[in-house]
Amino acid sequence: MSRVHRIASIGFLIPVAFSQLGSGPARTEDQDPTPTVLKHALNAGPKLRYVGTRVIEVRKQGQPVRYKEIVTRDGSNTRIEFASGSVYEGQVIVETAKERRHYFPDKNEIRVLPPRREEALHRLSRLAKNGKFVISSASGTAIAGVRTSQVIVKDQAGNVMQRIYIEPRSGLLVKRQIFDQVGTEVGLYEFTSLKLNPKIDPLLFRLERKGAKVIQPLDTLREVAASKGFRPAFLRASSGYSLHFSRMVQPDGSDVLMQFYGSEKGRLSLYQTKAELDPKKLSKFGRGQVNVYAWKQNGYTLALVGNQDQETLKQLADSIAFGT
Repeated sequence: MSRVHRIASIGFLIPVAFSQLGSGPARTEDQDPTPTVLKHALNAGPKLRYVGTRVIEVRKQGQPVRYKEIVTRDGSNTRIEFASGSVYEGQVIVETAKERRHYFPDKNEIRVLPPRREEALHRLSRLAKNGKFVISSASGTAIAGVRTSQVIVKDQAGNVMQRIYIEPRSGLLVKRQIFDQVGTEVGLYEFTSLKLNPKIDPLLFRLERKGAKVIQPLDTLREVAASKGFRPAFLRASSGYSLHFSRMVQPDGSDVLMQFYGSEKGRLSLYQTKAELDPKKLSKFGRGQVNVYAWKQNGYTLALVGNQDQETLKQLADSIAFGT
């Protein structure tokens, strides 16, 4: 993995942009199958206040990678530090309602990203409503000194895909296990110590360092594009969409620059390639009904993919600018 994309913390809980596009037919509110404790967790963010240590474990190339995070949270503000001896030692992440700042000491860089919030939990709720998964609740075990309620996520065949443990009063997610298709645990998030409602210094949620280079999402886009000799296209800020992340993909063996954007209006991806691009193949990256608008400009094939209708995508294409 390139250094540009080496972002620590709980990234394994948040799939790439393709899975965030689109949705199937929505159920009515009366048919909402989301367990009450999960609904509470979805709405708990602004009220959460705690300090704790949590273990993160993922599998990379068949081998488990484990590290600890020291987390301080006060509502929409979160600070993450990494335990001594961790592969991420020295890195600091501070997230507010406005942005997420990630400090990398080896390059003396601060990379700025949009906030993540509880996207993974909201996505689970949407998938339950769309009938993708069966979600139920049960009693949980004591974790980090607090009692929990358990949320069990199964596929339509009854295979357990996730187990989520939530402190029922606060709505805090204290443990999450992710399993592959044959039941092997491939991801773990678990608090080992936890203090609820402590007094927290608001200065902890400022991340600044004199002399550090501050890198915005557009700077990262330029880096990724330059690695393959691309002149990057991007949506202007006037479109109402903000760039979340960008990376190179190779869906058909050719280099494709993929960007993911978000706004209150929805989400969408922008694809750019020097080769020919079959718009029909891009629709498979979305879930449910998505539209694709493709065109050629400045020697590139470009495509916008999202829930928006064709006319909206066409108008957004007019907001495309090319960088250097």
